[in-house]
Formats: sequence, structure tokens, C-alpha cells
Amino acid sequence: MPRRFYARAPGKVMLSGEYAVLDGAPALVMAVDRHAIATAATEALEDRDGWLTPELDAALSIAREESLVSTAVHARVKPATLFDGARKLGLGSSAAMCVAGLVAAVAASGHDTTDPAVRERITRAALRGHRRAQGGGSGMDVYASAIGGVFCTSIERGQATVIEPLALPRALHWRVLWTGEPVSTKEFVAKVRALAESDRGAYDEHLGAIRALSAAFRRCLLEDDARSLVGVVRAHGAAMDALGQRAGVPIVTDAMRALFARADALGCAVKPSGAGGGDIVFAASADEASLDALLSECPSLGVSALDLAVDATGGAIVAGPP
Repeated sequence: MPRRFYARAPGKVMLSGEYAVLDGAPALVMAVDRHAIATAATEALEDRDGWLTPELDAALSIAREESLVSTAVHARVKPATLFDGARKLGLGSSAAMCVAGLVAAVAASGHDTTDPAVRERITRAALRGHRRAQGGGSGMDVYASAIGGVFCTSIERGQATVIEPLALPRALHWRVLWTGEPVSTKEFVAKVRALAESDRGAYDEHLGAIRALSAAFRRCLLEDDARSLVGVVRAHGAAMDALGQRAGVPIVTDAMRALFARADALGCAVKPSGAGGGDIVFAASADEASLDALLSECPSLGVSALDLAVDATGGAIVAGPP
């Protein structure tokens, strides 16, 4: 008799290293407790079980070629809490759905998805499938969905180098803010890449600044230094704004600059997470009252505060339908 397997995988927030990670620079990412959910079984699935995304379809094909997923297994996914109604929250929903679907399908194929070797194979297949469907990308969102937690790594030859587990400073108060303005990461990356072709000196200058700030971000986490991290977040936001202005792409929009200015006045710091252009921003403060003051002004600034925590588990089987 067919059995059904259910899985979930977390979304992600890019903490530092945007754009520079595509050139092999270290970057930091955090998995968060908003999830995609998946169902897999050796029987046909129904519309209510979700759908087959291009990324999951590609990953399943790769996993079948590698005998990780049986040809008899079907999988479907839903974005679940990674969407607000019909709108994406900018937390890496396509990667999370790809990972969740693959975890469920691997379990339905008889493999132990808690086995580290199996988990590594799942991550590699998800990474290849996601890139195949999207035509590229750093893969940081796939790694976050697959392994969870906060970590630093760089991407070389399409794969992560050593993944270094980290933690945000204990005294840091943070929140992710959502502008409600989804953007095309591919379009923004293309314009930044065009700057590399037209003015390599400017490109290296701006990407070098982001690379240095990513290294500073990592040091603050290693040293549990919340106060210094707030300054790094502020400088990182300014560096991304400067890159966008030089490349002719609104990595930081006028509305976001108003948010940045108000955050600065209240003793907080904010930076775009990911490609920028709206979507989500990371807000941080070493003082809880300062962050609360910023959050109280969010509605008038046109942003919503998302209540998120770190997901330390990554993609995993769950007992029943999520």
C-alpha cells in the first residue's frame, strides 16, 4: 500500500556578501522559520498536494539519474508560510520548495534523510536542479534551506567551500522588514555584471568594499560583538547603495533610503538582504528600545516587520501533513 511522506524546508535571509559571493567572496546566510512544505508518494498526487515547480522537477530528474529518487515516486510542494497570500516574501521560496520536495521524495524512495551522506547528496541535487531551472545563482538559498542555521561560506566551481556554523551575537536585536516589492534577482545581477564589463575598476572597488564588510560581519559574529555589528550593517547598506547607483540599478530605492535614515536616527541599522530593490531588509540594533521604536514606525514607512527566528534544522521529514 502506498505511503506518503511529508517534509518541510526553511526560507533564508542573506546577511552579508551580496553580489560579491558570485565572485567567490565569503558570504553569510541565515535559515529562518518560514517553510515550504512537500508531499511525496509512490502514487499519483492531487492538486491539493501542491505543484511541481521547475526547480523541483529538475532536481528530481538529477536525483533519479543518481539513484537517489525512485522513478515510481511523485512529489509536490507548496510555499506555505513563505508567501503572504499570493505575494512572495523574498525568503527564497523556490529553493525551499526544491529542497522540501527532494527530501520528501528521497524518503519515499527508502533512504534515511537524516544520514549525513544522504543529506549531502540531497543538497547537491537540489543545488544543481535549482541552478538548471534558473540559469545560475550562488546557491546560498539552497544551502540555507538544506542545512539550516547561520553560516559563512564561499562558492567555488559551483559548490560551497567549508561551511562555517556561526550564531548572531547574543545581545543583538534584529528583525526582517518586508517592503512588499518583489524584484527580479536575475535582472539586478545582470546589470551589476554589466558594470564589470564596462568599468572593471569601479566594479572591483564596489565589490571589494562589500567583500571587506562581509569579513567584518563574520568577525562580529565570532567575537559575539553586537555593537560593532550594527555599524557593519549600516556600512554594508551604504556599500550596496553605492554599487547600485554606479551600476544604474535600484538596489536601494528612495523608499528604502527613508527607512535607512530613520533607522540611523533611532540608533538602528538596516541593509538590503539579497539583490535589494525592495523586498526584504535586515534591521539590527544593540538596544531593544531603539529597535522597538523603529518597528513602531514601520507602517508609516511602508514596511512590515516579519516575526522570524533562526531555523537550525534545515530540510527535514515531518510526521504528518504540515
